[in-house]
Amino acid sequence: MSKYELEIIDKYINNNVSISKSIKNMFKVWLNSGLLDNEYFYQVDNSPLALYFLLRNNEIRGKMKSPLNKRLKREYFENGHIVCGLSYSQIEKKTGWYRSMISRRIDTLKDRRWIRIDRIDVGKKEKQNIYLLGRINLIGDDSYFLDEIINSSQK
Repeated sequence: MSKYELEIIDKYINNNVSISKSIKNMFKVWLNSGLLDNEYFYQVDNSPLALYFLLRNNEIRGKMKSPLNKRLKREYFENGHIVCGLSYSQIEKKTGWYRSMISRRIDTLKDRRWIRIDRIDVGKKEKQNIYLLGRINLIGDDSYFLDEIINSSQK
């Protein structure tokens, strides 16, 4: 990750999200979901970071009503994965972005190792992307891939 990208993340974090206590120069990002539910946010900031925060805001946790979310909770969450199951059409609806832009942003997040992608069969022509964001820590403090990258680059 470049110094420029770290500065962008730092600036974004300082202005828009809260940070848990700092331990030995390490920090964890806690998102301000009010910002991520703002429909104008994605029109102004159409970066990979904005998409990443959208995925983080839609993690599979707790009681999930749809059959897909129940399946993701059973197959991923209960096995220690932090996962998001938004489809391209759901992302398109929330952001107003074109599918090609969404695809480029997802490829960028994957290339930077902020997320990992799994594909599952949901009974349609194409398999659906499942976005793995990190691992659940039994101590209660989840470990996101992005946090690991930021913390390792600041040492």
